[in-house]
Amino acid sequence: MKPLVLSLLVASSALAEAQRPRVAVHPLVLEGVDSRKDREELTALLPGIVISVGKVEIASPSDVDAELKKKGQAFCSTENLFRCLSYIADHTSSVHALRIELRRGGRVNEWELLANVVRVDGEVERQPDVFKFTQPDNAKLVPIARAQLEQFVASLKLGTLPLAPPAQPKVEPPPPNAARPDAPTREELRLTQPPPPPPPENTPPMRVASYVLTAATVVSLAASAGLAISATADRSSLHVSNGAIPYGELGIAKGIDSKSSAATAFLVVGALAASTAVTFYLLSRDSDDPRLPTISPAPFPGGAGVVISSSF
Repeated sequence: MKPLVLSLLVASSALAEAQRPRVAVHPLVLEGVDSRKDREELTALLPGIVISVGKVEIASPSDVDAELKKKGQAFCSTENLFRCLSYIADHTSSVHALRIELRRGGRVNEWELLANVVRVDGEVERQPDVFKFTQPDNAKLVPIARAQLEQFVASLKLGTLPLAPPAQPKVEPPPPNAARPDAPTREELRLTQPPPPPPPENTPPMRVASYVLTAATVVSLAASAGLAISATADRSSLHVSNGAIPYGELGIAKGIDSKSSAATAFLVVGALAASTAVTFYLLSRDSDDPRLPTISPAPFPGGAGVVISSSF
């Protein structure tokens, strides 16, 4: 009977050991510890204290050191501390990461302990207040610090940490049209979409020519009007006596004749340009529009011509 009970106790103990939270322990951070021997002893003490007092399973310290070397010392700076601990836990197959710092306090022989426990997903789980203790005069630091470390680690209650991070809820994609049973189908959406905009219209060359001729018409008619007005003014200034022009004003009379001839020429050019502009504009129209005028050849007595017609 006794061997059976002992076997059950051993099995229960092994099961409990297997169910301990897994923690990656950051090397002990020491500030103000001048003795190299003390630094080495205190650094070596921390993993054992965490296992025995914290009741947890820890990742291999060599694995933790290797991951820290990959990232460099600046990676675990104060500004990046939580990200650093999350990284250590993730890359050592741990669920949590622990960092403890031992530093001098503000008083003589006073020391402070600080701790941070971060889950692998970055959640901060432990961040207790500063733990202070005093080193008696003529007492060695390592034994005093060891006792305080054990007490401090026990206060963290690492054994109560979860064995695994919380499971992320699985979000199922909604089925098509689940939010709105009456939502339109893709074909209905296609049919209700507005038609594409029409392509930009290119101005026909003949219409451009009609615009140029229109401008030429305006210029020609304006020049003709100006010359006619000037000739009229000059004619009124002549001193004609008995139908004769004084010898000294013969030059003015010739200028009047020149201006009149030029005015007539510009008038003719303007008329021709206007008629040509209208013709070009009509020829460049949209032939599908029945309301626009049409031009067609037609016979006339003694020759041929064109007929301009339109429907209303």
